[in-house]
Amino acid sequence: MLKSDTSSTPLVGNLTKILQPPVVDLKDPLKALTRLEVAKILAAGENIPEFIYGLILNYLHSIGQLQWRLSSQMPHLDNELVLPPAGKAPFEVKFGGHTFSCKTSHEGNSGIQFKHPRTSAILTGYIDQIWQIPLQGRIQTFFVIEEHTRIPQWIAQEAPFLSMPELGATIVDATPSKQFLIIEPEHILTHLTIYKRPKGTYGILTRELLVISWSLNRGRRT
Repeated sequence: MLKSDTSSTPLVGNLTKILQPPVVDLKDPLKALTRLEVAKILAAGENIPEFIYGLILNYLHSIGQLQWRLSSQMPHLDNELVLPPAGKAPFEVKFGGHTFSCKTSHEGNSGIQFKHPRTSAILTGYIDQIWQIPLQGRIQTFFVIEEHTRIPQWIAQEAPFLSMPELGATIVDATPSKQFLIIEPEHILTHLTIYKRPKGTYGILTRELLVISWSLNRGRRT
């Protein structure tokens, strides 16, 4: 394992920074950015994939921020707000004393329970990507969530969790849902503890399962 060391060569030090990037702490003050700072962030940022860009724009519209428009929608008028096509894409961020990671970076920190931004329904899923974009002079953080694949209730009742809600757990299909949505930090409730179980668990022969629990985490938000 690579470790930071004052005796390391500059090459090793640079490699360590790449392999172990710093965690972004969302408790840091959200200071107002100058136009020059915004320009530098966008110039050094990564291009947001078209699909994710569309999800973020639709999310902003869904919460009533209809003033945002596509960067490709020309011409841009002075009084219009254009959603930037680039931003920072950290692998993980920290807030509330917990680290939340993209699934590809740390699967154990990527499973979450969250509130749907519009309906307030309680859902679960994985953090697929994290994007930080300067909007109106401040950095705003968006989580791209892949929802868990829910199981029909008549199948889910084969497991003990529906009849024992005090366990704070349920089962979902292990197959990725490919259903994505955007949330922000305030929508996250807690990490999940996730156990993968083979076909045949609880007598369910048709699919691999994930047993997900939200009761083993402390500092739960409401």
